[in-house]
Amino acid sequence: MSVGGDWRLVLNSPMGKQDVLLTLKEESGGALSGTVVNNTNNMTSDIFDGSFDGGEAQWKLKLSRGKMTLTFNASVRDDAISGKVSAGIFGKFDFSGQRA
Repeated sequence: MSVGGDWRLVLNSPMGKQDVLLTLKEESGGALSGTVVNNTNNMTSDIFDGSFDGGEAQWKLKLSRGKMTLTFNASVRDDAISGKVSAGIFGKFDFSGQRA
């Protein structure tokens, strides 16, 4: 199974529902790279510390506003993805999505 490609995610964040486009690229050794584009607030962030193994993915991104790091932990099943985002003092929240 591949996690690479474009994903449309819905984040149920403390600031309300956020629709984002996640682009993931699989690198050697199970590493992930990519970007997250949030058109709602006109932000683009590169992901880092990404990995994928056996249907489980993890990655981080730093918000350009506020300097906060978000940590994503996801389960990937076919063309569906879901999981939790850890957002520091804002706690954890759910996200889900589909391949674009």
